[in-house]
Amino acid sequence: MLSLRLTKAGLGELVVHDLGGSPATSRVLLTSRSLAATNMTFSPDGRWVVYASEESGRPEIYVRPASGEDRKWQISVEGGTFPIWSPAGDEIFFLSGPKVLAAAVSAKGDELVADQPKVLFANHRVIAFDVARDGKRFLVAEDPNPAAQPGLDVVVHWSAEVRRKVREAATP
Repeated sequence: MLSLRLTKAGLGELVVHDLGGSPATSRVLLTSRSLAATNMTFSPDGRWVVYASEESGRPEIYVRPASGEDRKWQISVEGGTFPIWSPAGDEIFFLSGPKVLAAAVSAKGDELVADQPKVLFANHRVIAFDVARDGKRFLVAEDPNPAAQPGLDVVVHWSAEVRRKVREAATP
């Protein structure tokens, strides 16, 4: 299992948790001020970890060996968030603004080879997505109104309102 935690110094740590041992163990894979709080996952074969980092000044997609070696490969070239491995492990899908991209990847020994990312579809306001097990279909959550200003409704004294409505409903 992977997790992102913050240290007292404000650094992000990408942590690998081995839940198979007794007791479970954890080790830090990466410590950085630049880790982006987006999706991070193991490759299907467990050899690699894909994540987003802002070390270049904007979010980009990177892959590191899950073994903890201090090596990495940049996958995105014009920004990227929300990386997901294809079920076959031969592609990494990610978001870049209004586009969903895919970069073909393969292992050559201990090295990772990544092709130039290609746009799968564009001009959508994708919030999140996932890929089907066959790697041919996507489930996509889109923002239905991207021009709308985000809002927050705060309800105060809601418990009194609930009690009042319960009393009214109980009165014949």
